[in-house]
Amino acid sequence: MLVTALIATIASVMLMAAQAPSLRVDGVKVASDVPPVTSLKGEAYVPLRAVAEALGAVMNYDEKTRAIELVRENDRLTLHVGERRAVLNGNPMTLHHSPFAVRTSILARAAS
Repeated sequence: MLVTALIATIASVMLMAAQAPSLRVDGVKVASDVPPVTSLKGEAYVPLRAVAEALGAVMNYDEKTRAIELVRENDRLTLHVGERRAVLNGNPMTLHHSPFAVRTSILARAAS
């Protein structure tokens, strides 16, 4: 009986760990063709376009230069795939991790 309970518990934990994390913005579930990714360190990487649109921003991506531009009202964030440098409203800044491409989506580290 104890062995069966232990096996069931281990199987449940493994199933939970195998499921892709869901994406929520302000408590509302957001659909995306690419699910969020969680690193072994617990860092979450989210599809940038899905999050931007959920926040009311517009995202433009230039495949040739790999430049990403996010615009919401008077705010403008410009960044590039594979680079930690970014510019927010004309002010340079350094990201903790560079955005990267997965299939047709750009993922960026989520801020907590």
